[in-house]
Amino acid sequence: MLKKNHEDKSCLLVVEFAANVVAKGTIMKYCASDENIEVMMETILQGKALIPIPLEEEFIVMVKDALRHILYWPRHLVIRYSDLSENDLFGYDSYTYLTWDDFEAVLTMDEMTCDIIVSYMMVLFNKMKYGPSERDHGICFVNPTLISPIMKSDTCYYLDSLISGNFNMQLKQIVDLEMVIYDTQSGSNKRPKLNWVNVTCPIQPGSSECGYYMLRFMKEIVKEGIEVLVKENIGDGKVEYTTDDIDEIHKEWS
Repeated sequence: MLKKNHEDKSCLLVVEFAANVVAKGTIMKYCASDENIEVMMETILQGKALIPIPLEEEFIVMVKDALRHILYWPRHLVIRYSDLSENDLFGYDSYTYLTWDDFEAVLTMDEMTCDIIVSYMMVLFNKMKYGPSERDHGICFVNPTLISPIMKSDTCYYLDSLISGNFNMQLKQIVDLEMVIYDTQSGSNKRPKLNWVNVTCPIQPGSSECGYYMLRFMKEIVKEGIEVLVKENIGDGKVEYTTDDIDEIHKEWS
């Protein structure tokens, strides 16, 4: 993940895979031939995460104990800010893989995994990236396994295919709190208050169609642009998606 720009010192520290950012740091010492990079941890994002190379003599094993400490971090798990790009799906190099079980789940209306959803995001992202250049969709994707603080707007559009008309207050409180914690830990003076908008959308008939409705929502947002959310109407007024609507998703996977 680390490229050749030695002047760039600010970085994200990840564990296991690129989407799992646990802290922000500063690169103290870097040599292209080294497997590990010397970094100072500046901001904690996931305090309970385990440090890849702990300071056992100082009993520093978790991220929450390593603030302002100099650590060695595996080179492939250090992402410089200058390496982040809007040309990548989540702002950084990302990948996933699918199994035959995933394809079977899509085609048989079984419950979807996050890998399926991320793969479909990749398809939609490429349509945006290589589509008409004159159109600004105003859309960015975030990893569905994370609450991402990287936002282009303070407005949060809420779509729930299970229940119409009401916010999930527990989810709303979690997201609001995470934004406050992130801004506090990052040292930002900004304290944004999210403007929550409940968007009218089709309601699924059962309990296992969540993933398919999510893919349809994303498909329509990418196709119509952010305007479809501003109008607060996904699905063009439909109470429920039709079989043909869902079959469009199936055909894209076949």
